[in-house]
Amino acid sequence: MKRDIPMGGTIFMLAGVAALCWLGHWQTERLQWKNALVQRIESEYSRNPLDNAFDADAIKAIEQETPPIAYGSLRGQFHHEFEILIGPRTHDGKPGYHIVTPFSVAGGGGRVLVNRGWVPLDLADPVKRLENQGEEMVTLTGMARLPDKPNPFTPHNDPKNHTWYSVNAEDIGIAANMPGLPSVVFYAETQDPPISGDYPVMQAERKIPNNNHLQYAIFWYTMAALFVLIYLLRFFGPQKNKQ
Repeated sequence: MKRDIPMGGTIFMLAGVAALCWLGHWQTERLQWKNALVQRIESEYSRNPLDNAFDADAIKAIEQETPPIAYGSLRGQFHHEFEILIGPRTHDGKPGYHIVTPFSVAGGGGRVLVNRGWVPLDLADPVKRLENQGEEMVTLTGMARLPDKPNPFTPHNDPKNHTWYSVNAEDIGIAANMPGLPSVVFYAETQDPPISGDYPVMQAERKIPNNNHLQYAIFWYTMAALFVLIYLLRFFGPQKNKQ
């Protein structure tokens, strides 16, 4: 017995399969991007950071790389009077802030933003950590990269009230009267001479990003195949004999 092709069901099936395959394709592209990122991170960490000293121009150039990251070192001085607190940020489940401070590179190498690490809420006031607010020359090692993008739910920065939720080099540069700061931020992992005490907690944990995109791609492609199977069984499968 010839069966008519159900127009509505077919259109719904094709639209659903197209959407699911698009999600699978998107995850495949993300997988390729994440693989390249992980390989680059591992490659960067294999080098001696002291052999890769940055100045502001080198930091700016990193933004043009794919992906925009580089492991190296900075030597110079902090401008602690212009530090900002990015928050809320957590560490080991505790709320606090990331300290981002303008840094002058030695030898006239320009200025860059340095993420010095995390402090708990009760140490937000820099007066409580003056031992680590010195003006001496220091050498930092760490990863230079673009800061994390704010998500749609992140509030806007309020520089006039010194309230910051995300890193925006242009806004920070205006607030500190230091125009032209690179968008790339240096995430410090070590400091020489070292800080006194436990805070700020520097970004010494080398976290390799999670890479679950292959599983996600397989899931969406499998869902697309099941969608087709359900369609075929529903409209073209064996029918029960009517009594």
